[in-house]
Amino acid sequence: MARIEDIQQFSRRASADNAPLLISPHDNPTCLLPDHLYCIGPFWLEHWEKHDKQERFNVEGWSTDVGHQITKLFGELGSIHKDETLPFKLRQPAEELFRIIAREKDEATREFSTVKSLKSPSTWLVMPFDYPRFWKKDNTGRLPSLGDDESAWRDSLGACLAGIGEVLPVIARYADIPYAAVIGEQDPAKLELIFDDRYLAASNELNLLNTILLAD
Repeated sequence: MARIEDIQQFSRRASADNAPLLISPHDNPTCLLPDHLYCIGPFWLEHWEKHDKQERFNVEGWSTDVGHQITKLFGELGSIHKDETLPFKLRQPAEELFRIIAREKDEATREFSTVKSLKSPSTWLVMPFDYPRFWKKDNTGRLPSLGDDESAWRDSLGACLAGIGEVLPVIARYADIPYAAVIGEQDPAKLELIFDDRYLAASNELNLLNTILLAD
């Protein structure tokens, strides 16, 4: 469901006027959810055990605010180095620090990236259930911007991973659809417990299922 084309196709088939309530796997194999995909309320939960995946973090080397602060720091270090009333042990480090950070702007504007392969089989991805409805291009051909709500999206998506601490991305700054991911958890949604034979007969899930099936 991380590929927008797949979820669009699934949504069209599921909401069609002639869509059956129960689907035969022989007649409509493409309408069935794969084994690694779950629907948890308003979220999709995908198990990315078999996917090739990487974690990337970009660090920008320059910005307008950083440039202003660097200029201010240069002045302060220069003043410290030239002030002979200050102790030598303070003036010398100021001069050395000035030389370290006094580089060309082209070098300072470099963007640094750290990339790490994620080999853990217990990798899960969470996405909004029907995100193509709001994640689509406008009249100008641009995709929507989440703006100040990026952290709210990350926190809401991460909340469906019961009992999980930190989720990815650590810094909510989305270039694409909002998502949350967790690594190292065997069963983040506690599905094995919910459908355990020892508890299923008394579970809220089974009671809800019986209500639906027995409804007129």
